Amino acid sequence: VREQAPYAAEQKLCARLGGLLGVEVYSFERFSERLLSRTGHTRPSLSVEGRQMVLRRAAFRKKAELSVFSRVSQTNGFAQTMDELIGRFKQSCITPDDLERAIGGMDRETLLYRKLSDILVIYRESEAFLRERYLTAQDLLTEALAVLDEAELSDTYVYVDDLDRTREQVMRLLEGIILRAKGVTVTLRADPAPALSALFRMEEERAAALAEFCAGRGIP
Repeated sequence: VREQAPYAAEQKLCARLGGLLGVEVYSFERFSERLLSRTGHTRPSLSVEGRQMVLRRAAFRKKAELSVFSRVSQTNGFAQTMDELIGRFKQSCITPDDLERAIGGMDRETLLYRKLSDILVIYRESEAFLRERYLTAQDLLTEALAVLDEAELSDTYVYVDDLDRTREQVMRLLEGIILRAKGVTVTLRADPAPALSALFRMEEERAAALAEFCAGRGIP
């Protein structure tokens, strides 16, 4: 379920099943935390403020390589903006290498290229510092996917309600669970009325993507 919904979901399940014996309700974030804890892959957690300190450190260390942001890189507003941007990159599973490939064919004289190059420098430097040291909320799902084989899901039925359709991280973790669990059921919102179909286009696209993923791997 979504991050804010586990308690409400537990109440509904308890009322319907008469208890929660053998049932665990998680958000994807909480599932990831539990998995990393059970498999011994935890690291100290870093808060939003901590992430921003790491970004300021990265910008300071690489100031000579920044062509656009060198003057503003130590301001609080800059660190906050960079943290939000990199968070979106991570939600979309865009790594520093992906970003480097994306800007590789751009005109190097443009302002956009120089801005993206500065972002890449800071992104790569901050990731190098965080790796093996700290775990941030932005990295939870990706880290969990990397150790999913240790989750022992082969006898587990998984039900996903109100899928967060906006994050590629969620979809990749879900695909990993589908490959390993005994059974997976996913609910998505939809409306049969043609006039309202546009409102649920993203759900339809996610459903089609999941169906294609399963069909390509022989999963009924």
